[in-house]
Amino acid sequence: MDTDPSDAEFSKSLLSDLAQVSPEIADQSRKNFTTILHFINNATATAIAERMGMHESSISRAKSGGQLNYCARLLAAAGLKVVPVDAIVYLQPDEYR
Repeated sequence: MDTDPSDAEFSKSLLSDLAQVSPEIADQSRKNFTTILHFINNATATAIAERMGMHESSISRAKSGGQLNYCARLLAAAGLKVVPVDAIVYLQPDEYR
């Protein structure tokens, strides 16, 4: 598969940024990324692209170009984690804001 040069640059910049995040954010980022990738692979890029009204190659580029990794890290840095839509999540009382 051909990769857009801007995707390669984006991916390189992500690698250089890895050292700049805390171990906790890096760990949650990896977990987020794994969950996102797992669900994309199970649903297929074609099905997801169809639901989003875009071409399948856009999903493939996001997977290979680093955009998913960036999104996973962004969510981790914001204090979020990725869970399936049907997951039941319980917060500790001191976590309510």
